[in-house]
Amino acid sequence: MADAVRHARRSAERSVELDALDPFANLTMGRCFWLEGDPDAGFAWLDRATAISPSYAQGIYARAWTHALSGRGTAGKADADLAMALSPLDPLHYAMAATRALSHIVCGETEDAAAWAERAARSPGAHVLVAVIAVAAHSLNRTPERAAAWAANVRERNPALTVADFFRSFPFADREVRQRIAKALAGLVANRVGPPPGRAGETDTKPRPSARRVRTRAVGSGRNRAVAVLHPVCHHVPSASEHRGTLRPLSLSTDRPRRSRDP
Repeated sequence: MADAVRHARRSAERSVELDALDPFANLTMGRCFWLEGDPDAGFAWLDRATAISPSYAQGIYARAWTHALSGRGTAGKADADLAMALSPLDPLHYAMAATRALSHIVCGETEDAAAWAERAARSPGAHVLVAVIAVAAHSLNRTPERAAAWAANVRERNPALTVADFFRSFPFADREVRQRIAKALAGLVANRVGPPPGRAGETDTKPRPSARRVRTRAVGSGRNRAVAVLHPVCHHVPSASEHRGTLRPLSLSTDRPRRSRDP
C-alpha cells in the first residue's frame, strides 16, 4: 500500500507539472494527502482546483469531505449542498450525501445525520462503508431498529469489515467525534476480524475487499503521459456482491471540468 501511495503522489505531482491549471490535476494532488491520512494538509490544492473551476462539483465535494473529517461540520454541509446542486445526477451523489450526513454528526445534529445517511446508503452505487455511516447515524439518533438493519446489511456484504477499517478510510481529526462514532458502532460493527455476530465457531474464508484501493486516470499523452489518483481513500471500489440492491454499478465521469474564463 505504501508503494501505491508514493506512486500516486509522484503521478499527481507530474500531472500538475504538465498542466498547473488543470482542475483535476490539482484535485488529485490534494487527494494524495487523503491517502497519507492527513486530509486537511491538502486543502489548499482543493481550493486551487475550485478556484480554477468554480462549478467543479467533484472539487467542492472533496472540500466538503475534508471539512467534515477536520471537524468543520457547518462548512462541510454548505459544500456538500453546493456539490449536489451543481451535479444532482453525479455518479458520486451517494458520497456527497454521506458527507452531508457526516457533517451533521460532527455538528451533533443526529436526526438530520440519520436522514442523510439513509438517503446516501440507498443511493445507486453506495458501497459498504456508506452503510456503516448509516449504522453510526441511526445509533447516535437512537433509532436502534434502523441501526441494526444497516448493521445486518454491512455483515451480509462484508462480514470481515471492522471499525478499524472504517476509521482508516475516514481519518477523523477530532478525537471527540471519532470517539462518538466508535461508541455508536460498538456491538453493531465488528471491532476485530472474526466470525460475524451469532455465528460463533464459523470461519469466514472469503477474501476481504480492500477499503483503501487506489484508482487512477491517465493525464497527458505520449512521453508526457502521467497517472493521477481518481478515487479518494474513503471510496473503495465495491465488489459485485456489495452492489446488491443498487440500481447500477459505480461509474465515474471522464469529462474534464471546464476552466473559468474572464469575460
